[in-house]
This record gives sequence, C-alpha cells and structure tokens, in this order.
Amino acid sequence: LNDPDGDGKPQFLSAASSKAILDQIKQNMTANGWQLVGKNNNPDVLLLVSAMTTTNIYYYYDWWYWDWWYGGWYGWYYPGYYPPYVTGYRSGSVLGQMVDIKGKVNGENLPVVWNFIINGLAEGGTASITSRVQGGINKAYSQSPYLKH
Repeated sequence: LNDPDGDGKPQFLSAASSKAILDQIKQNMTANGWQLVGKNNNPDVLLLVSAMTTTNIYYYYDWWYWDWWYGGWYGWYYPGYYPPYVTGYRSGSVLGQMVDIKGKVNGENLPVVWNFIINGLAEGGTASITSRVQGGINKAYSQSPYLKH
C-alpha cells in the first residue's frame, strides 16, 4: 500500500475501461431482475467495484559462476558469461462486492452478500483486456443463479 506519485489521491482506471466494466455489471444486474436506483432512493444493495494492478519485477544474477572457471559439456568460459538481467510483468484484477444496505444498523459494518474477482486487467491490449474482463463478469453472474431477483 503506497502512494507512488505522493499526492494522496487514488489512481483511477481510464474512463473507457471503467465504463466497459460498469456497463457490463449493469447489464447483468438488469438481466437478473434488478433495477438501478439512485443512492437516495432507498436501494436494497450497493455494488462496490474496484480495480488493482501490481507490477512484478525479477532480477537474475548468475552468482554461482562469478570468479570461477566452469568446465563441462559446453566447454570452458569465463565468469560472468551469463549476464544479469531484469524482467517483469503487470497483473491486475477487478473486485466487485455487493453489500446489503436494506437492513443497515447505524454503527455496524455492512454485510457483504456476494463478491467476485476477475484477473487479467493489465495484460494485453485494450480490446483484449475489455473482452476478458467483460467475459469474467458474465461468468461471475452465471455462476451465481441465486442473484435472480
């Protein structure tokens, strides 16, 4: 948990990515018989959607052969024959939580009655990511038939 740019504000997905995710959730909620209402119209549940990304970086250094001669099948070579290298990748997920606010009691935590997590948010191009995340959202709803309202 950190603040990479130091401004104290969260980073957000692009407007296009956010819209694709939220539209897919709205479509599935409507298909399951739910009606979207404003927060001041006494909703039964609240959907909280967030996204997160992680950058994983790996560094490899061939310490075993440093300052040694190595002989074997491939012949002899000097230490440091295998140069160090750095590699990495990004991964990301979308998390959705449905909380029951109908029976809310002041001062108590809201119970999470359903949630989903979809991986694949940061790998590939925009079209690939959008397709994968929308498919994952559809799968989350199809695996939850009890959400039919």
